[in-house]
Parts: sequence; structure tokens; C-alpha cells
Amino acid sequence: MRITAIRLRNVRRFDRDGLVIENIPPGLSMLAEPNEFGKSTLFDVLRVVLFEKHSAKGANVRRLASASGSAPFIELDFIANKKEYRIRKQFLRSSFAELLHADTGEKLLADGEAHDWIIDLIGASKAGDGPTGLLWVEQGSSMAPPEAGDSGKTLLASLLEQEVGEVTGGERARLILKKVQDELSGLITKTGQPKTGRYKSLISNLSDVNDSITEIQSKLSSAENLLIELDQLTQSIKVLENPEQINRFESELEKARVRLIETEKAHDLLSVSYDRLEDKNAEVNRYKKDLENFQNQTMDANTLIKKLETIPLEKSDYENRIEKLNFELSQLRSKEEQIKNEREETEKIARLCREAQKGELAQKNAESLNKTIKDAERIQQKLIELKGQLNLNQVSIAVLDKIKTANFEIEKIRERLSADSTTITPYLTTLGENIVTLDGKAITEKIDLSGSQVLNLGEYGKISIDSSIPNELKNDYENTRLIFEDLLSTYNVLSIKDAEQKSMERREIENNIVKLQTQLDQLAPKGIPHLKELYEAECAILKNELLSDEVIAKLPESVVAEQNWEYARKNYDNIRDSVNKVEINHSEARSKLNQLKLTQDQYNEQLKSVVTRIGDSNSWENTTNELMAKIENLTLEKKKLESEIEEKQNAFPTLEVARDDVKRFEESKENNTKKLNGKKIREAEVKRDLAAISEKGLEEELGNLTQQKVHFEKQLSSLESHVAALQLLESSLLDAQKSLQEQFLKPVSNELGPLLKIVFPNAEVSLGGNFNAEEFRRLERVDTIDTLSGGTREQIAVLTRLAFAQLMAKRGREMPVILDDALVWCDDKRLEDVFRAIRSAARDIQCIVLTCHEKGFSTLGAPVLELQKWPQTP
Repeated sequence: MRITAIRLRNVRRFDRDGLVIENIPPGLSMLAEPNEFGKSTLFDVLRVVLFEKHSAKGANVRRLASASGSAPFIELDFIANKKEYRIRKQFLRSSFAELLHADTGEKLLADGEAHDWIIDLIGASKAGDGPTGLLWVEQGSSMAPPEAGDSGKTLLASLLEQEVGEVTGGERARLILKKVQDELSGLITKTGQPKTGRYKSLISNLSDVNDSITEIQSKLSSAENLLIELDQLTQSIKVLENPEQINRFESELEKARVRLIETEKAHDLLSVSYDRLEDKNAEVNRYKKDLENFQNQTMDANTLIKKLETIPLEKSDYENRIEKLNFELSQLRSKEEQIKNEREETEKIARLCREAQKGELAQKNAESLNKTIKDAERIQQKLIELKGQLNLNQVSIAVLDKIKTANFEIEKIRERLSADSTTITPYLTTLGENIVTLDGKAITEKIDLSGSQVLNLGEYGKISIDSSIPNELKNDYENTRLIFEDLLSTYNVLSIKDAEQKSMERREIENNIVKLQTQLDQLAPKGIPHLKELYEAECAILKNELLSDEVIAKLPESVVAEQNWEYARKNYDNIRDSVNKVEINHSEARSKLNQLKLTQDQYNEQLKSVVTRIGDSNSWENTTNELMAKIENLTLEKKKLESEIEEKQNAFPTLEVARDDVKRFEESKENNTKKLNGKKIREAEVKRDLAAISEKGLEEELGNLTQQKVHFEKQLSSLESHVAALQLLESSLLDAQKSLQEQFLKPVSNELGPLLKIVFPNAEVSLGGNFNAEEFRRLERVDTIDTLSGGTREQIAVLTRLAFAQLMAKRGREMPVILDDALVWCDDKRLEDVFRAIRSAARDIQCIVLTCHEKGFSTLGAPVLELQKWPQTP
């Protein structure tokens, strides 16, 4: 997985403004912002969107809630298996989850299926159990050792086994250890207590023999008690076998069964009445829905009528404004022509004054004109190219607004569909296929409900369903989507983003055209041919060198002529600015007027559509009264049917009461029988015990049991010795297995070694069975991790996580490394070394660094990510 964008809304202090980071690069990147700017919020959001279900309401999710109480919404773009995906989740209210194709927006999975897909992708066996601790470092816990979790350990173990392969001696030892542990688990519990099997059976048999010996000894001394008990049992049996009591049970039971049959027949009749009542309820609700829809449409029609009444006044206002601007423009253009003539005259005089200069000045003028002509021709060629590009790109600001408006309508309807959506999911047996239908169509997959629909259950009846989503809403969504796609096709764009890009490009082209045209107008106000004429004139002056004395005598001072020409030129530029402003106002007014005409046509079409559906306003009151009358009549019929049902219910007890009566008398009879049988069994046992005692053979049996006790004690002693031997073997095998652990962790150490050399030359780190760093060896000194300084432990923890990420990436399970202010204990020298290690690892993995120390991390050399608002569409 490689993250490309993170977006959130309604999370903590980021309510409707939201927060977004776009275009996250594949390698190293950095987000450097002050405290309380949202960095740790992004870290928490990443964990929740990946590891928590959309329906979760635990502490991690609740901590994301905003002050406004709006539902937290998170969107994550990422690349996996060379495809671009987007996971979207909303929590706490109207919760949902969906997995999309990031480029097309196609929905792939929803809710639980989307969550299960992402959990499987990141290598987790359950929510919240991915390799988070292995690869991510949360602010305040950078020195904590990486915690893999159950699924993280399983994932790394499987990846490591691919590197280590089959080790013959280690595999045999594991099999023997498993066999020993299996045998021990069959004999004793984890605490060393005997377990079900031969071991416990011997203890049980020995206990049984001891109990039998005690019992025989007790029997020999309890004959008198047995005789008393036998007399009591005989009396109880006579009472329980009394025929009058047995007949009473039978009589009451028969009466209860008859009452049950009568009650069941009455309730069968009631079920018919219940079905009729349900039909009436459905019919009342249907007419109420029709009335509500009709009233809503009349309100829409009245709103359109009011809007149409205001448009003529606005049109008249803009028409008057256009008329005034036409008059103002006419006057300005007349004045422009006058000032233009004055500018040309002063320019002519100034030019003659310049021509009066000596040949050297004429030479300079000719060279300047030649350069100006070339510059003007270059600008003119560029203008031709840009105008060609402008003809190919038709996405103006107005076109972009139309595309965005269509997209906004789609999103608005989609949000209503998402908030109100109701679905039905079939779980049918083969008998139910093609029998259970919705509106006559067989159900094969999950279906979104809308409007009034009927679920047919075959011979078991029907279920009427009224969904909160009207069919019109789904039709509006489809029509709006088609309009949006037509706009994209018409203007040859792929998406909103593409349209914005092309609109921006068109504005840039237009701005460049204006700039170049301004430059061209300044270089050649009368056009390039005029410049060429001036150049030829200057060349003529060069030939003659000077004007005649008569011409020179008529000319004013050169400085005065230049000043007059500069004044006339400024006047002309000012009048041109005024003309341009009035022309812009005139164009905007014409555009507004055309827009009003278009809006008026749209309102007329909408009003026509509504009237087609509900008729003209003269029939609205009659239609409303008819629907209300139907609702009132059906309500009276429903109340009458409810009264009939209540009368029938009062005439008979409930089925539960009738069935309980039958069950009560059956149980009473059964209890009497069980009690009698129990007494008889006990009577036989007492007689048998007395017979055994009277036979005087218990002393011999007591001797036999004593011999059995000696035999069981000998077997138990042998088995206990066997258990002790197994425990010793298990301990020895575990010690041997520990030595194999070092070879098992070698691939992780291989990835960690090069990174470690950058920061700690001539040092090594030993990893433990839980993938934690345990020992740090530097030169001849060996330290445990716990004895190191905070900064060193912090740096080893970060390097270890980078090594895990590199190993996972090489095994095809790429996950990003996220460091949230994880290097606060580094000194300046060590920090530079860690930067080198991070950059080295980031060539193979994605690493995102979050920090509030912008100055300290300025030399990391990572692309800087930008936090931007992601406001909700109004």
C-alpha cells in the first residue's frame, strides 16, 4: 500500500472546513507545521480509517468527534497492486464505508466487505491488529519497542520463513517439541495438574477404590438406617400410586387440551382479520404518501411562478443599463478618434524633429525601428499560435461553472440517497429462488429500495415496503449524471479536475494574449506595416542625411515636440482605458441578460413539466380534497376493523395461556410419575443394599479393594516419573529452539545492518523473539536496550521500523512508515546521520515524517506536504 492523499471533515476542530493533503509522493515526504496544527490528528485518522469499522463507536472513534457533533468523515487514496483505490468511511452517525476506483469513482465494495478488504490488504487478522506498531511511531512513544500484535507476528514470521527456508535440525526439534508438548498436554494442565486421560483415570480409579472401601465400611454400620428408610419409601409409594390422584391429573389435562384446540381455531380466524387490517394500514399510508407528493409538487410549481414573475423586471433593468452603456461608448469612441488624430499629428511633428537630427541619430533610429519590427513580428507569430490553442480549448470560466454546478447537483442527490438509503439483502435457499420477488422481479443480490414496493413471498403472502427514497429522486440522479457526462464529452474533458486544469490553461492563454497584444500595441500602435514604413523613411533620411532647411525652420524645439507627443500619447492611452472599461461592462451586462433569458426558459420548462404531472392550478384543490377524503374513509374502516378484532380477542384467552395450561398439567402428571419411579428405584436400591449386608460377604470385597488400591498406587508412581521426564525434555528442547531464533531473525538483521552503520558505525543490534531490539553491541561493550540513553533508544527504534518496512516491501507487502515527531531526543550531529538513514530507506519504501520542528528538519531534504482546507460543498 502507498498513500497518495488524506482527506477529513468533521474531525475534532476541523468541522466543515475539513483538512486535506494531496499528491503524497511514493518515497520520502515531510509535513512540518507548528503544534496544534493537525499533524497528530492525521496520524489518528489514518489508524481509524484503516483499522476501525465504520460502525465502531469505541474510544479511538469517539476521540475524532467534532465540537459540532457532525459525523466524522475520512477519505484515503492509495495505490495497491499497481491500481489506484479510495476508501471512504463515515462514523458515529449515518455510518458507512465504501471502496472505489480512485480514477473512475466506480464503487467496488461497501460497508463490511470494504472494511474486510482493507484489513486483508494490510495483513491484519482482525480490526486494529495490523502491523501498526511495527511501522508507525506515534508522538510520545518513539522509544517504545515495536509491537507486532498477533497478526503482525504471523505476517512477519511467514515472510521470514521464505528467507530462512527449511532448517532440518530445527524442524526436527520443533516436531519433537510439539510431540512432547502434545503428550504433556494430554496428561497435565499448564499449571501441572492431572488432565483427563490415563493419568487422571488412575487417580480417579484410586479415588474410587478408596471411596468404595469407605462406602463398604459405612454400609456395614448403617443397616438400621436403611431399614428405617425402606419403611418411609413404602408409605410414600402407596400415596403416589393412589388412583384418585392419577385420574384427577388425566381429567384436568384433557380439559386443557380441548380449550387449546378451541383457542387455536379462534386465533386462526383472527389472523385473517389481522391481514385485512394490515392491508388497510398499507392503503392509508399509500394515499398519505400520494398526498404529500402532490402537495410538494404544487409548492414547487408556485415557487417557479413567483421566480418567473421577477425575471422580466431584472431583464428590463439590464436592457436599460445596456442602452446607457451604448450611449456612453458612442461618445467615448468619438472622443477617442479626435485624440487619436491629435496623437498622430504630434507624433508626425516629433518624428520630423528626430529626422532633423544628423545622420548618426538617423542611424540609431533606423536600428531601433528594425529591432522593434522584429520584436513585433515575433509577438505577432506568438499571438497566432496562442489563438490557435484558444480555439482548441473551449473550457471557459462559464463552462467550468456549468460543469461544477452539474457535479454539485450529483453530489447533493448522492448525499440524500446515501443518508436515506434502505437496502434489502436476500439470503434464500434453493426453494426460495425465483419465488421470492420484489415488484415481480426475482431477488438475486442486495437491492436499494425506493418508493412503494411489494415483496412477494410465494405461498406465504406479500410484504408491502414504503422506502423513504422516492423513485423520482433516483431518476433525478440518473438524469443529472447524464447531463454531467454530456458536458464532459462536449468540452472534451475527463473529470472536474481535468476541466479545472483546462480552464486554468485557457485563462493563462487569454492572459498571455492580452499581455502580448498590449506589447504589440505598444511596439506597433498602427501595425507592423506602419513600422516598416517608418523604417524605410529612416533609411531615406540616411540617404539624404538631413532635411531641408525650410522644413527644419518650421519645426519646434525637439524637446517641445517630444513633450507634446508624449502628452498626446498619454491622453490616447487614457481614453483607450475608458473605452475598454465601458466595453467590459457592456459585455458583462449582455452576458447577464442572456443568462436571465436562459434561466427564464429553464423555469418555463420546469413549470411545464410539473403542470404535465399534476394538472393546472384549477384542479389542485379538487385533487387534494379527493385524496384527503380517501384517507378519511380508509381510516374509519380501519378503526371499525380494529374494534372487531378487539371483541374477538376478549372472547378467548391468548394462545400462550392455553398452551401453558396444557404444559402445566402435563408436567404435573410427569412429575408425579417421575417421583413415583424415583421412590421405587430407591426402594430397590435399599433392598439390594440390605441383601448385600445380610449376605455377610462385604469383608471379602473389602480385601479385594485393598489389593486394587496397592496396584493403582504402583501404576500412578510410574506415570508420575514419566511426566517428570517429559517436562525435562521439553525444557531442553526450548533451550535449543532459542538458539535457532537468531538464524530466524537474520533477514531482519540484514535489513537493519546497513541503516545501523550510517548512524552507529561498528555497532550491532540483537533482536528478540517478539521482534524487539534487546542488546546493543559497540566495539567490546554489550548493553541492554533499557540501559541506553533516551536518544539512542529512540534512534534504534526508528531504524528498526525502517528495516521492517524494507523487508515487507521486498516480500510484496509494502506499508508506509509514519514518524510523528519521533526524533525529539536527537542531538544535531546524530540527527543528520538519522536523516541519511531515512533517505536511504526511502528509496524502497514510502516514509512520511510529521514534525513541529521545521527548522531542525530543514536539512532532511524531503518534499514538503501542504495542509489545505477541504470544505464541504455548500
